[in-house]
Amino acid sequence: MALSVEEIIAVQNVAVRMYHAGDGENARGYADLYSEDGTLDGPFGKAEGRDAVFAWMDDYVSQGHEAGVRHFITNMLVEDHAEGARLRCYVMKMNVAEGPSFIGTGDLDILMVREGSDWKIKYNKITIDPALLKKKA
Repeated sequence: MALSVEEIIAVQNVAVRMYHAGDGENARGYADLYSEDGTLDGPFGKAEGRDAVFAWMDDYVSQGHEAGVRHFITNMLVEDHAEGARLRCYVMKMNVAEGPSFIGTGDLDILMVREGSDWKIKYNKITIDPALLKKKA
């Protein structure tokens, strides 16, 4: 069954809330967008389960990785998925405290599921574009 316009907007808003939480250094708010068994899978680590996502993000924030940054998400494509909805989009990270200066780009491939009336992230695959990974090496 096709997703309604309201469901598509709700799924997109989860991604928006995810980056507002991250940019606000709110690890709990970030983790609460994941299902109980949700997984964050990216080049800088993997966390399985909401508590592990919180612990990972809390550590990431405490290391200063989200201080003074802003994420921009674009090209949001929401599609039906057997388990709920699939969101694919591009992301750009900027330093806005000292810049603005470009940090990097990547893409997200997120599976979302329903928990009651809310959409939650079941699996979030973050892929960083090669240029950023070369800078980190």
